[in-house]
Amino acid sequence: MKKAVKGLIMSAVILAAGAGLIQTNAMAGNYTDEGFYFHFDSWDSDAGAQTADREKQDDTFSYMWSEYVGSDYTYEGWVEMANGTDISFGHHYTFSDDTTHYMTNYAYEEYGVSDVHIYAQAGWNAVEVLSEGLWSPDSI
Repeated sequence: MKKAVKGLIMSAVILAAGAGLIQTNAMAGNYTDEGFYFHFDSWDSDAGAQTADREKQDDTFSYMWSEYVGSDYTYEGWVEMANGTDISFGHHYTFSDDTTHYMTNYAYEEYGVSDVHIYAQAGWNAVEVLSEGLWSPDSI
């Protein structure tokens, strides 16, 4: 009897995994971290910077770690499509030294597999602001 119950449970797990009801890290998309470097000019509130475009492959959050932000400033970042469309639907994040955010975006849900980047603005600042860190379009 125990063998029959174990067999049924194993069959259910295998069917659920095959149907996509159980997600594993092996199914994760483009989660490899890559470096970025931002340079924001002084006295220019429109000055922005962006990461390179990368392929968004699943519906997980995008990931960004800002290791360093110079001059004790902060900046705001969000996820955009490669064409510049803000796909975060208002989810913007503030970054300073050693800040990590898992960033909400709907690129995969709206467009399927597509290219995205992180866009950032520092606003008005009296000096140039530099930042560097890591990011990925998908996360695990």
